Parts: sequence; C-alpha cells; structure tokens
Amino acid sequence: MGRLRLSFSQKVQLYACTVGLISLIFAGIAFVVLEAKHSHVELENALQFKVDLINHSIGQALATNQIEKTKEILEYFKKNPEIVSAGIYSVNGVPIAVYNPKALPQAELSLSTNNQSILFGKDDVKIVGDITYNNQIVGKVVLLHSLDQIKYHINYLIMMITIVLILSLLGAVLVTFFLQDVLTKSLNNLSKTVKEITKTKDYSLRAEVLTQDDLGDLTQGINSMLDEVEGRDKALTKSEERLNLALWASNEVMFDLDFENNNWYIDESFTNLTGYRRDQMPKDREQYFKLVHPEDIHQIKSELRSHLADEKPFFVTEHRLRHKSGNWRWMLARGKVVERNKHGHALRMVGTLLDITAKRETQKRLELFNKVFESTTEGVIVTDPEFRIIEINPSFTHITGYLRQDIIGQSINILHSDKQNEDFYRRMHLSLDTQRKWQGELWEKRKNGEIYPQRLTINAMLDDKEQLIHYVAVFSDITQFKQTEDELQYLTHHDALTSLPNRTLLMIQLETEIQSAKANHQRLALIMLGIDKFKVLNDSYGHEVGDTILQLVATRLLRCVKRKELVSRVTGDEFVLIIDNVEDYEQLKQTTQEILLTITAHYFNIEYHDILLGASVGVSIYPDDAQDSQTLFTNADTALYHAKLAERNSFQLYMPGMNNQVLIKQRMAFLLRSALANNEFFVEYQPKIDARTGLTCGAEALLRWQNAELGLVPPGVFIPLAEELGVIVPVGRWALKTACQQARKWHDMGYSHLKVSVNLSAYQFRTGDLVKETARILQETQLPTHALDLELTEGVLIDNVDRCVLRLKVLKSMGVNISIDDFGTGYSSLSYLRRFPIDALKIDQSFITHVCQNQEDASIVDAIVAMAKGLNIRTIAEGVETKEQVDYLIAKQVDELQGYYYSKPLLAEQFIERLHDESANISIIGHSTK
Repeated sequence: MGRLRLSFSQKVQLYACTVGLISLIFAGIAFVVLEAKHSHVELENALQFKVDLINHSIGQALATNQIEKTKEILEYFKKNPEIVSAGIYSVNGVPIAVYNPKALPQAELSLSTNNQSILFGKDDVKIVGDITYNNQIVGKVVLLHSLDQIKYHINYLIMMITIVLILSLLGAVLVTFFLQDVLTKSLNNLSKTVKEITKTKDYSLRAEVLTQDDLGDLTQGINSMLDEVEGRDKALTKSEERLNLALWASNEVMFDLDFENNNWYIDESFTNLTGYRRDQMPKDREQYFKLVHPEDIHQIKSELRSHLADEKPFFVTEHRLRHKSGNWRWMLARGKVVERNKHGHALRMVGTLLDITAKRETQKRLELFNKVFESTTEGVIVTDPEFRIIEINPSFTHITGYLRQDIIGQSINILHSDKQNEDFYRRMHLSLDTQRKWQGELWEKRKNGEIYPQRLTINAMLDDKEQLIHYVAVFSDITQFKQTEDELQYLTHHDALTSLPNRTLLMIQLETEIQSAKANHQRLALIMLGIDKFKVLNDSYGHEVGDTILQLVATRLLRCVKRKELVSRVTGDEFVLIIDNVEDYEQLKQTTQEILLTITAHYFNIEYHDILLGASVGVSIYPDDAQDSQTLFTNADTALYHAKLAERNSFQLYMPGMNNQVLIKQRMAFLLRSALANNEFFVEYQPKIDARTGLTCGAEALLRWQNAELGLVPPGVFIPLAEELGVIVPVGRWALKTACQQARKWHDMGYSHLKVSVNLSAYQFRTGDLVKETARILQETQLPTHALDLELTEGVLIDNVDRCVLRLKVLKSMGVNISIDDFGTGYSSLSYLRRFPIDALKIDQSFITHVCQNQEDASIVDAIVAMAKGLNIRTIAEGVETKEQVDYLIAKQVDELQGYYYSKPLLAEQFIERLHDESANISIIGHSTK
C-alpha cells in the first residue's frame, strides 16, 4: 500500500487541527485532573469532619461503656446514602456497633493505624480514625464512603470538556480553512499551474500573481523560468523535429548508449529496419551482438574499443545484422562519445544505424561492372550526346592505339575512315535518334592510320526523364574473323583438294552464264566428265595417289577453258566445265573431244607410276536441252551415265530418249501419293554419340519408304519427288510426330537425356505451318521441347532470310533446338549465320571422309569447329566410319559423332535394345570399378 501523499494546503489544515486538538485535549485532561483532586480533597475533609464529630460525640460514651448512645450515632449515618458502611470498634478491634457489616469485612481492621488514614478504593473511600477520651484512645471508628457522586461529577466534567473540545475543534477547522484559503491561495494557484504543466507539457501556461508578497515574488520568478523553459522547449522541439526529419529522410535509426548504467536506447524505427517488434528489440549491447553476424563481431568491438580509448574521433563500422525474416542486412553504424568522466572514461555515446544493403549490392555490381569494363576484350567508348569521348577502357587502347590522354575530349569522328560515305553515317544517326541503338560492321582507323574492320554496337543512355545523357559504344576488331570468314567462304565454295569451284559455286556461276547467254542469244554447253573406274585406282595405288590424280586432272582441265570459274569438281571423280558461245555441234564435238583427250591421251606420272586414265563425258546444251541450271545439270549427269554405259573414253550428248526414267518417276509419284495412307513409311534411328563420354546422347530420325512394287526406295529419290508433288508436308508431319512419340517412349523408359533430330525439307519449312504443327505435336506427345532437334540445310536459310529468322526465333523461344545439316556445302554466309538462333552445326560427311588424309578437308573441319566455338554453337560430325576419324574429331573437340563406325540406322526396337546393352555395360563397368 502506497504512502498517503498530501498537498501543501492539506498539510496546513492537518497541522493546525492537530495542534489545536492536542492543546484542547491536554487542557481538558489538566482540568479534569485538577477537579478530581479538588473533589478528593473535599471528600477527605468531609470524612475527617465526620470522624472528628464521632470522636467528639461518642468518646465519653465509649469510655463509660454507653453502648446504646454509640448505636444512636450510627443510626444517623444510615440516613446518609453516601455512607456505605460504618463501624465502632474497641481498641482491640472488637466491634461495638456496626452498620452494614457486609460492606466492611473484618480483615479491613488490620489496616488501622494509630492516626487517621484514608484509603481510596475503586468504588469507595475508607477512613479509619481513633476515638479518644481525655487523650486516651478508647476505640476506633471506620467509615466506608461511596465515590459515586465524585465519579458522576468527574464524568460530567469529562463530557462537558469533550463537548467543548469538539466545538473547539470544529471552530479550529473553520478557522484553519479560512486561514488556509488566505495563506495558501497563491501556493495553490502556483501548484495547480505546475501540475497542469507537468500533465500537459504545455510550457505556455503561467501562474497568476495574486499577492504582492514573497509568494507573489516566487510566482513571478517561476513564470520567468517558464518563459525560458518554453523558449528552450520550442527550440528543442524544432531541433528534435529537424533531427527526426533528417533521420527519417536518411532512413537512419538513432541509438544512445549509457556505459555507466549499461543502458541502451534505440529508436522505434529499428522495428521497420529489422522487422523485430518493440518488445524484441535489443536492450543492451550483448543482445545487439546476438543479432550481428559472427564474422563481424570482432571488427565492431575493435572499432568500439579504439573510439572509447579516444584513438579514433568517431566510431564507424559496417556489419551484417540478422533481419526478422532470417536474411542478413548490411548496417552502417556511426557514433561518437558525447560524455566522459574526469578520468576520460566514456559515459555516453550517441549514433545512428543505416541499412546499406542496397548500397552494398549496388557497390558490388559497380565493382563487377568496372571489372568487366576493364577486362572485356571488346573496346568500350562512352561519349556525351555530342559524341565527344568521355571514357574508354584498356581494350580501346589495345585495339586503336590511342592512349587515354590522347582521346578524352575528342570527337568520335577521329576514329572514322573514308570507307563509309556520309549517307552511311546519316542512316546510323537516324537509327540512334529513332531506335536509340545501332549495330553493324564498318571500317575504322587506328592511331597509326591502319584501316581495320570493326563490329560496332551503339546504345543511347537515357536519364529518368527520358533525356539523352550518353552514348555507349562497344566494338571489336574483326580482322581475324573476316580473314577466317573469307577463308571459310572460299573453302565452302571451292574443292579443298583441287581448289576448283565446288558444285555450289558451279550452280551460281552456271546461272550467271545462262543469264548472259540468254541476253546475248547464245548457246552454252555443260560438259560433265567422270574418271572411269576411279575407285579401282584408289584401291590399287592408295588415296594419296588418287588425290594427286584428281589435282592433275584439274590442272589439265583448266587449260581447256577461258576462266578458272568455268571448271568445277562436283563429286569425288566428276568434273564439270562450262563452254560458252557454242556456235554449232561440230565445234562442241571438237571441244569435247579435246577435253577428253587432255585427260586420256597422256600418262600421269605419279610416284614412279605411269597411269593412263579413262574418262567419260556427258553434255547438255542450253537452251536446247534445258532452260534452267538445275535441269541442265541433271541432263548432263544423265548423259554421263549413258556415256559410262558405252565404250571407254566416250562422250554422249543428252538425248530426249534418255528420259525413260521419267516414266519411272511418274509411276513412283503415283505410288508416293498413297504411301502415307497405306502405312508404307517407317522411321529408322541412327545413334548420335557424345564425344566426351562415348555414350548415346540422341538419335537422328531417318524417313524410309518401303513399297511392295518398288521395294525400299532411297530417300534421295523419293524426298525430292515428295517435295515436287507437295506431299512432303503431311509426310514430314507424320515423321515428326512418329519421332516425338518414340522419344517420349525413351524418356518413359528412363532415358530422359536423349534428344531426337528430325530433318526438315526446304519445301516443308517454307510452305507448311511448321511452328503451329510443331507446338501441337509436342503437346500431343508430351515430349519436352528441349528433347527435339530440327535439322535444316543451308539452302533453306537463304530463302527469305528475315522470314527464316523469325520462324527460327519462335521455335527457339519454344525451347526447340535448331541445327544446320550438311554444313559447308550450301550457300549461306557467315554474316547470315550470326543472325540465326542456331544450336548446332552438322559437318557434312564429304569433309569427314578424308579428314585424316586430306589437309584441305581437315582445314575445313578445323575452321568450322573454331567458328562454332566462337559462336557458342555445338558441332556434330556425320558420316564417321573409322577409328582414325573418331580420334581426330575428339581431339578437335567436336561435340557429337554419328556414323556407321558406331551404328547403322536402326529400327525403334533395335535402338532400344542398343540402349539396354549400353546401360548394362555401364552398370558392369561401374560395379567392377567399385
């Protein structure tokens, strides 16, 4: 129970009443005591008088033994109600006459003395006296007098005094209240004002000055103090407001450490900073350290010790703090000791906490960006909106030769060469203005004046208000890439062994020559020469001799034409020559015979071997035999076929009668139209091997046609016919769905790593709704998109490049893999290849066949692999047939291998058996290893 707290006025009232009451009580007690003493004295005198009267009245009678007279005197006392008992006794204590002896026991006589004695009891008073006669004691008298009258008188006095006391107390209270109101009015007013200020914290309140005395002066002094306090409070409030606004704006949390009492105060905004509730906030340093990352505690304590020891002017540290969510947040703690004792020991430190997690992450990203900026092999230029250079990276200096001090502040035009005209730069600036970027290739100039090819990307940087602030240009020196591209372009369009144009370049040149002949109304002849029994020569003398023969044949044929581009090697032992401006058949016949004799009339001396070749020639003429390059080529090939059926070293002009095969083709077309409905197609799967592990990583789905009449028709025969007839789309759709269903079965059997590759024909890619059909089939078969690889030839890609890029990007966005089949034999350029979202390149088997024997083939393979690595594209070698080829391709880091060395195309059941055998072998090897 708390102590009773009294106000000043209550204390005044209590003190006045208490003093008055005590005074009255003591006065009443003194009065009663004095009155009681006075009553006792009067009673003693009265009793003494009665005893003296008895002594005088009965002394003689008692001495003379007049007993009756003694009894008469006692009868007088009976009439006095205050006399309780009376007795006359002899000197020996023998009662002579007794009134009311019960009230006066015999034992009382023992108290008698020689003189008179008065004894006060509780309810009465007893007096014992001597009875004398002639100065002789003749007896004793005992009177027992009641005290009721005295008690009554005293009680009455007490009651009256009590009434007087109460009335006096009431009067004192009234007087006290009056005096208190007079004396404490100013104090009450002052106290009330102080209480109100304490309660409301309103320092604008003032106490009223009621008197012109000391209390009035005190009130005025307090009011003056309040004026000063109010001013300081307003200043402090404004200061706190500014501090709170500053802390709020900076997201900082204030803390206050009291080292002397080990108290810790931290602002409530700590809850927003860390997610902890108010009751979960740390109460002291040790609790705070429990939230700090263990690796940072030592650093905090070390910095704190240094600052407390006055070794550092401020306490500053960055550390990690565990958030309520469990994440670590970076904090910047800053503080300073604001109070020390006389010994210099810190008593109090004030500081702030700031969450710098985002700042640290930004700083880390900036450091990473700076490292990338400094270490990237591409040159980087940062310019202002007027293209003045304000920043470069080290690679810029490495590529251009310009040092930082040479180029900063210069216009970017200092790097331009004269190989681009004004229109080129006008279109560049237009793209930057409208699209905020530009990308392309151009020729730039180094500091030493050297012109070099450059691939450049420029992006505009905008601020928050979409205003241009910088341009960032990233460029690379593509001199080596251009050289490699030119070399690969050359190798792509030329025979690596003879350096003659290959079939691809031949068809381009043939089309050009046809257009020229058409414009000039001339004829031209296409002469196809094949070396007879060349395989026998290879088997007899070896491939090196066979390659030398082909090189020498090429050299001799070049002497027969006006220009090198008019001679081509189209297959292993077949060459084609274009003879323009054919005037008549006799001239053509003579030219053809001269060409034939150039090859067959003279020995080839190779490694001490004299070899005489035989050759056959087929000839077709434009415009007599064909109006286009492909038909002209086909007719020449047909004529060569017939020439080889004839005698040795003969030539054959194309004749319409040679086209009996057309009838076969028509029959085949009729049967092909119903092949799908008759379930005559089936799919075989040739395994694809991961070059690193030697394990099956997928399969290429190969379409086959088994007809009851025609037997097994080669794909190279029926697929072009299916494209021509327009049935390739439904057939290709069937093949795609069948392959996806089979791959789904592999996945369900546990071979989820396998991919299936499906070839797409040019007609199928151009005319069919490929993207929609592919998505539908993948959905129906539930095959993951990454498990499907679509293969296209290079020829498909150059037909409407923009449309091809769009379709391929859509397929790629679905997750489907894209591969280029027979790479190196088509038309596409590397500049186009960069635009396509390609995953893999399949190196044509014509380059793989002699890769270990032919340096040109090896160079092509090396160049393709190097280019693919640079573009982050996988490489697949097809047509692998020997161990030497496998070792070579693995050494060159080709990713996948495919060919008869590993397996021929298999039916689905055979392929699954192969997978089981492979898995079993792996299990056995793994068990043996264990």
